[in-house]
Amino acid sequence: MPYKYPHPPNLNPHPEPRPDPNIRLNTRPRPRLNALSPTGPGPGFTHIPQPPHSAGLGLQGLRPRIDPSQVPSAVESVEGDREHWGGRGVYTTLPEVGKKPPLASTSEVEFVDQGNSTPNYIRLTTWSFPSTSKLANECGMPLGAIVQPFSDGVDVPGVRFEDSNSYSSHASSSGPPRCSRCRAYINPWCTFTHLKFKCNLCEAETDVPEWYASPLDGQGVRLDAGRREELCRGTIDLILDQAGEEYWGATSRPPKPQRCIFAFDVSAPTFFYAACVALINTLYGDGDGDRGWNGSELAIITYDSTVHLWVWAPDQDTYTTNAHGNANAPRLLVMPDIDEPFIPVPTDALFIDPYSTSGREAVRALLESLPQRFPSPHTGTALGSLLTTAQSMLHDRGGHVVVFLGAIPSVGLGALPARPVNESEDKEKLAYRPRTPFYPNLASECAEQGIGVSLFLGNDEWIDVASVGTLPTLTGGSLFFHPRFNLARDGPVMESQLKEDYLRRDHV
Repeated sequence: MPYKYPHPPNLNPHPEPRPDPNIRLNTRPRPRLNALSPTGPGPGFTHIPQPPHSAGLGLQGLRPRIDPSQVPSAVESVEGDREHWGGRGVYTTLPEVGKKPPLASTSEVEFVDQGNSTPNYIRLTTWSFPSTSKLANECGMPLGAIVQPFSDGVDVPGVRFEDSNSYSSHASSSGPPRCSRCRAYINPWCTFTHLKFKCNLCEAETDVPEWYASPLDGQGVRLDAGRREELCRGTIDLILDQAGEEYWGATSRPPKPQRCIFAFDVSAPTFFYAACVALINTLYGDGDGDRGWNGSELAIITYDSTVHLWVWAPDQDTYTTNAHGNANAPRLLVMPDIDEPFIPVPTDALFIDPYSTSGREAVRALLESLPQRFPSPHTGTALGSLLTTAQSMLHDRGGHVVVFLGAIPSVGLGALPARPVNESEDKEKLAYRPRTPFYPNLASECAEQGIGVSLFLGNDEWIDVASVGTLPTLTGGSLFFHPRFNLARDGPVMESQLKEDYLRRDHV
């Protein structure tokens, strides 16, 4: 290949083509645009200089870093609120200008109910509400309230509208007085004028029943306002024994004693044993279990890869005694069809009063013997089939289901896949979502039927809390999580949690 010499630096290797002499070019000069030009701005034109690219002071250097001391700290706010209320320790609920309730993280405060509900029961999302709708629209702030009717550690006075509380010779069989227009209950903020009271919500006037009438003082306050809880407390329990159907919803069922189902996962022996001990101590430990029981009943279910129903024997003609010869002992029925669960006996045969003469001995004996009855449980957990069975047992009256779960549901209805291995980071968010619509759909059905579900999780491996946790979230139950359950460490804690959840929800 011949060597190519480079072009000299002053020699253009690609010369421009010469113009064709036969083509006439327009070489007439263009006119300049000035004040006297007919195409210019015209006489009187004043040149306006262009502004600089940025207004204000010029850049003095790199932007300074954010001062951490100027950033609000949630930790400092919590600690400051605790220090503020630590010396006082008392919060009254009467409204005052500039008065702010303690934060939810400040627990060392005594609340005094003066006609408004305490923050234990209702807490607003803002310190105060806008006074007008126009101001609310301009602010654009979300307004709401967090309501906890079963707040912990607070005793609510119960008001029974009978002879013992009416201070009159006439007993009330229709419950407390209510507004004739909006049906609001009588409360401390209703005003009285002789034989009428004015509703604080709709401002309608309603006649005061004869049995509820009382003299007024010079300021229009009833003389018995301090003795009636409904006229001086913001939160009360209305006990309506003789009220009748007026206080039932349009589609509600008549009130009946509460029913509770305790379900134990026998596939995790240590956790199963701790759950039985916790329930025994909750029911019969210190005498608080039968506080306000009022005829409520419980049922016991065990499950692994199948569902085990314990049928209590009301009489020997219907059900036989067990192998130990105890006439009060329940009979075990195993339901192997976990894909289409059903109840083979009348529902009433599955419930028993744990504080009756025969029920106290029978329930305690069963709970003490349950760990020995399942020495070699089957692998697999049929949680979905169990919950479907419990729903069928409570669908006609509602109730509470307390489930002890020791492993991921792997068989039957609502079976969940094992934890994915080496899952990429972009799919990590899927671990916080339910992996199946079964549990959210079941929870919605339970909520419509008045069934609450509480979960106690004592797992050694991954259990998919995001999926099963939708049950207590949507039904108003509680979730207690004990990963890598240890009997000595977690047993007393779980017993305390069960006692709190059981006494709070099932004795109403």
